[in-house]
Amino acid sequence: MVFGGPFTLGQGYLSGTILEAVLPVTVRVARDVYQLPAPLALGAQPGVPFPGQPSLYYYHAVTPRPAARPLLFAGDLPIAYEHPAGLGTAVVFAGTPLGEPTPEAPLPFWQAPAWPAAAAKLILGAR
Repeated sequence: MVFGGPFTLGQGYLSGTILEAVLPVTVRVARDVYQLPAPLALGAQPGVPFPGQPSLYYYHAVTPRPAARPLLFAGDLPIAYEHPAGLGTAVVFAGTPLGEPTPEAPLPFWQAPAWPAAAAKLILGAR
């Protein structure tokens, strides 16, 4: 399980590493964190946000591998993926805990009551 953040994935220099080789996504070199044009609500289905509409403000630009399956969405944008890796499953959450609440999107996903359960499902594989 890899969670996005200011020093992970491309910005953590994972591109071309053994770790990237097992991830369900390919990673860009270095700068890969981008601010969304408008905050997107996080949910388990495309366009269906968790209660309170927890928002994502920044994300890692990644490319899913062919066998990757989306697990979470920011609006309609897949933001977490899984795929088989050896005897297990590799998971990546390409969102980041960056950004400031706005009047239109006042609840950051990492402060949402639904986030701990969603993160636990990503980690434990209970889908």
